[in-house]
Amino acid sequence: MQGFLKKYGYVEWFGHTIYGYSEDEDYHTVECTIELREDEIPSDFQRILKQGCVLENYDGGGYYFLFSNESERSGQVALYLDELFGKEVQSWTTFEAFLEYTLSL
Repeated sequence: MQGFLKKYGYVEWFGHTIYGYSEDEDYHTVECTIELREDEIPSDFQRILKQGCVLENYDGGGYYFLFSNESERSGQVALYLDELFGKEVQSWTTFEAFLEYTLSL
């Protein structure tokens, strides 16, 4: 997955954008993750995790999160929703499974 993100920078199609390593900071996963971590959020919201990065913003409010190699969930992707105070609502066991899901939307 890291190779994919570095090789392609970011991927965009039909209203979806999966962030990667891009010269455009709007699509750079590290920049997007830092921005979300620095956002002020209500105290009852779950804060964004430290072990991973944001892959895509969820249009309804929230984000898709890729767990880093340092995490017990390394390589997994999860969806966190703002309407549920930043709680996880769905996950995929691999980055590839997440891509398949996203392409099917």
